[in-house]
Amino acid sequence: MNDKPKFDKRNARSHEATNDAWSTLMALAKLISVNETTGTLTIQNGKSRLVLRQDGVITVEGESIRQLAARNIVLDAGVIDLN
Repeated sequence: MNDKPKFDKRNARSHEATNDAWSTLMALAKLISVNETTGTLTIQNGKSRLVLRQDGVITVEGESIRQLAARNIVLDAGVIDLN
């Protein structure tokens, strides 16, 4: 899975773009982990973390969490617990 695509001398410029994209993809893959036992997917970058569980629970963690919207932000839940 970590093997880079083979180099094609006839199209070196395309290879540079592919190599850069591959490096970017590999850097992104290092931020993602999957727990195969629980099926939990975690994306972590420094102090920020997003956890997606199979049961539908999503956890967002960070020093500061911002929501920006050009229109409405709608919260629809059985209970909304603010602190």
